[in-house]
Amino acid sequence: MVETFHLTILLIRIVSTAPSHNQQRGACASLTFQRQVVQELSDEQVRGFWEQEYTALRYKNATDAVAPIANKLGAFLAHPLVRQAVCEPTEPIRFRRIMDEGQALIVNLAAGRLGADTANVLGGLILSGIANAALSRADSTTRRPFFVYVDEFHSFSSGSLMAMLPQLRKYGIGITLAHQYLEQVERPLLAAVLGNVGSLMVFRVGAADAPFLANQMAIDNPRNLTGLANYECYARVMVDGVRTDAFTAFVHAPGGGGQQAGAAN
Repeated sequence: MVETFHLTILLIRIVSTAPSHNQQRGACASLTFQRQVVQELSDEQVRGFWEQEYTALRYKNATDAVAPIANKLGAFLAHPLVRQAVCEPTEPIRFRRIMDEGQALIVNLAAGRLGADTANVLGGLILSGIANAALSRADSTTRRPFFVYVDEFHSFSSGSLMAMLPQLRKYGIGITLAHQYLEQVERPLLAAVLGNVGSLMVFRVGAADAPFLANQMAIDNPRNLTGLANYECYARVMVDGVRTDAFTAFVHAPGGGGQQAGAAN
């Protein structure tokens, strides 16, 4: 699975250099065209993969490694919005500049608009771009804090998030992840999230999730989590490196109404 995702990302990188949709398909199918495009790649790491690692893959035919991915990639790039964003942008998204200059980037990955599979891959690409930009800030002694908010995070590639979580904090990146219930999240990803996040907020949940989350929050009675009011939550937050006891809080309702005060329990 990891190798497949790796190949998918790298194949997109090489295909995105082809100016037309027909050439993009050719990049997947033609070894000669691949070599031509690889020679023009400016990213040394990506070029090195295609020149060295790819040719060493133990397949009867090297194209067998990318054929299944290429079929899905063709459908991915067939979407006009995706093709415009990935292959034909009027101006590329420069994640490092966005971070360093305190800009905001809002991405609509609604599955109803793009399709679930397309939104998943595109979301994984964006998260990978953010992670790479964050890691490039190792050359800076002063890093402007930058915050990433991912709604329905279980919908995107778990590999991207699992790679990001353990290391981004030291590069000045905060990440907020939101979802609805535990069964949505793959177990390895859930373990990575709970093992790395500093603060946890739980709004009203179902009876199936309450015992597990009550244990995470150090709450004695799981029913406390099933009986929360609208916009009310239990929270444990990290303050000066120490996680607080769980307390109840209210958040603003949509439109600016609702309560906002919190009281420790």
